[in-house]
This record gives sequence, structure tokens and C-alpha cells, in this order.
Amino acid sequence: MGLYKRGKYWWYGFVYRGKRYQGSTNVSNKQLATRIFYKIKVDAVEGRFFPECIGNKYSFKDLMGRYEKEYIGKKSPDAIRIYKGYLRNFTAFFGQYFITDISARLINEYKTMRLNTGVKGSTVNRELARLKHAFNMAVKEWEWIRVNPFSKVMLEKESPPRDRWLNFDEEKALLQVCPDWLKDIVLFAIHTGLRTSELLRLSWLDVDLSREIITVKDGKGNGIRSIPLNKEAIDILFSKSKVRDINNNLVFCSDNRRSFNIYLHRVFYKALLMAGVDSFRFHDLRHTFATRLLHAGVDLYTVQKLLGHKKPQMTQRYAHHSSDSLRDAIKKVESHYNITTLNNAKVG
Repeated sequence: MGLYKRGKYWWYGFVYRGKRYQGSTNVSNKQLATRIFYKIKVDAVEGRFFPECIGNKYSFKDLMGRYEKEYIGKKSPDAIRIYKGYLRNFTAFFGQYFITDISARLINEYKTMRLNTGVKGSTVNRELARLKHAFNMAVKEWEWIRVNPFSKVMLEKESPPRDRWLNFDEEKALLQVCPDWLKDIVLFAIHTGLRTSELLRLSWLDVDLSREIITVKDGKGNGIRSIPLNKEAIDILFSKSKVRDINNNLVFCSDNRRSFNIYLHRVFYKALLMAGVDSFRFHDLRHTFATRLLHAGVDLYTVQKLLGHKKPQMTQRYAHHSSDSLRDAIKKVESHYNITTLNNAKVG
């Protein structure tokens, strides 16, 4: 790799006897950087090169403080709230350590502790992924440490993704027992695929009824996406626009979004019980939106964009297939086979 410029400083990179050496010369003058580079190569060959590791100057709390300031602080309010919950667990266990003291053994002790308290493996994996990212920044961007200890840690085995969406009979039964305000929210979620946080954050400023479109501020990645509206969603917005509170810009409104979120879920689960709909969550309305699109023949890329997923792997989790859709696929193959067989028979 040799010498290369990154920012205002020259960096070096080379491999000797299978070991990679890489770092900053901490100088902006190329001639001086070249002399430093050659000296480092000689020292490496003679076994005298030990790059300084400054991680022993920084505590775990220093690491997480800088990580929050430079990365988490730019995320959505919901992402920050989730991170704060993680941080309490992290600090309780790792808070007394310097970052150079944190090893794969210590991380596995954290895993065991969390699992023994009844936390699911999937939750532990989310926590470890957040910590691994913070340590990656300490390695690659801040140069506090040379190796990420999380690279040696195995993730927990997770349960298969939920395969649950609302069929039309369940939808009818649920809507019959929902109060009007909840019925609007449930239908809007089914026809737009919005996350709960996106629904409760949706403002009239994001609604363009003339173009039949809404602009959604992504509840996870801080992105923005536009969603065209079908007739059902448009009718809901037209109806609500006639009785909207001029002092509140939210479409599905409450002055306290967080308390409304709790109330929404409480009433929703009561309605599920009354309707006899089992093993269903509010988030599964989003699954329902995606599944119905895919059953209707909408391609996976389009569904990915409508859901606001950054990677297609996330959308594939929603690509459920009903027995009817699978049966239709088999019939298509059967039809093709019969045509092919008949043509071959004619040729013979």
C-alpha cells in the first residue's frame, strides 16, 4: 500500500510476514512522511516497531461519551432513546474499566449475565452490535486501540423472524371493535406501512392531499421517503382534515406523543382480545402492508423503498407467502409444463 494521504496527514500501510502495519505518520510533509515510513519498515523487520496505543488513557465512559456525541446524537429521537436504555446496561457492567481492559472474555461475561436475567438472545445481539460499532470507531477513526475485542465474540442464535400478518377476516373482526380514532390509525398503518413512531410523528405539513402523497421522516435512519396514498388512506386524511385541531399539527394527535403511544397500544391490545386475534402486535400491521404488496405481485425493490429499508435483506423478512400464493406458483409451473409437453409431442 505504501504512503497515502488521508485528510491533511500522510498514512502508511504495508504487510511484513503476514502481519499488516498501518497508521498515520502525523505529518503533512510528504518528504518527512517518507523518511518516517522507511524507518517504520526497518523497525518492523528488526522487531523494534511497537506503535503507541493510547487506549489506556481512556475509560469506557470516555468511549461511550464520544460515541454518543459524534454518532448517536445525529440519530432520530427514537434511536437515541433506545441507545440510552442500552447505555445503562453497558455502564453498569463496563463502567469501571479502561477500554484496553475490555477483552472477549469480559464481553462473554456480559453476554452470560444478560442472558441469565431472561433477556432474549436477539436483544443481546442488538446490544453487542452497538458496542462493536463504538469500538470500531475507536479503532478506525480515533486510533485509541488497534484491535476490536468484539471481533472475537460469537453472536447468540436467534429465533426465526415472525411470520404474522393480518388476514382479511381478522382485519374485519378487529375494525368492528376498534373505536373510531383507533380504526383510522389501524387502517392507515395497513395501507401505508408506517412504523408506530412515524405514524405518531406524521404532521399535516408532511401531507399533500392534492398530489395524494405523504413525506415520512424515517423513524430509524433519519432519512426521508415519499409514499403515494391509495383511496383508503386519502379518505382517512380528508375526514381528519375537516376536524383537525388548529393548535396541534399532528395528524394522529396528542400533545404528549410518548403517553399517546402507551395509550394507543393499550387500547389496541384490548381490541385484539375482543376480536379474537391472537399472537399479533401493532408492528405486524407493517408486516401486513408489505405482505399484501408482495402477494399482489409488487417487486421486492419497490416494497423496500416504500418501507424505508436500507438493505433488501430487511424487506425479505416480510416476503411471506400464503398457501394460496404458493399454490398459484405451482399452477403456473404446471401450466408451463403442459404446454411444453404438448409442443414436444407435436414435434415427435
